[in-house]
Amino acid sequence: MMDFRRLRPWVLTASLLANGFLAGVLVVDRPPPPGPPKPGDIVERMAAALSADDARMLRQAAADQGLHDVDRDQSEQHQRIGTLMRAEPFDAEAFRQAVTELASRREQAGDRIGKALIQAIPQMSAAGRQALSRLGPPPPKRSD
Repeated sequence: MMDFRRLRPWVLTASLLANGFLAGVLVVDRPPPPGPPKPGDIVERMAAALSADDARMLRQAAADQGLHDVDRDQSEQHQRIGTLMRAEPFDAEAFRQAVTELASRREQAGDRIGKALIQAIPQMSAAGRQALSRLGPPPPKRSD
């Protein structure tokens, strides 16, 4: 039969450590984890790998698709979601709608990037097409 009196100090220590950890997680004001990169940042990453002429074509195609407006709209939507999360009383339906709208806007942004590429790539040099083909997926956005 096990003697729980011998385990009590270890259980108490583990409990105190766990409570301290949870308090630190809840109290410390941390920056949010990095999210997906903005559409404009994705375009600029691609443009950085291109010659000046090819980069100009890509940026023009992105502008034609309204990708700069998408960056602004997504930033505003993130701020709105943050405001909804802090509101008292919390409006779950408004929060759900805002998150659903942001997801829809992100999907539309992906479509616009694709359309910009469809517009720009046929006009690019062979070196530009090769450079884009070597790029991997964009890394997550870094928190500032």
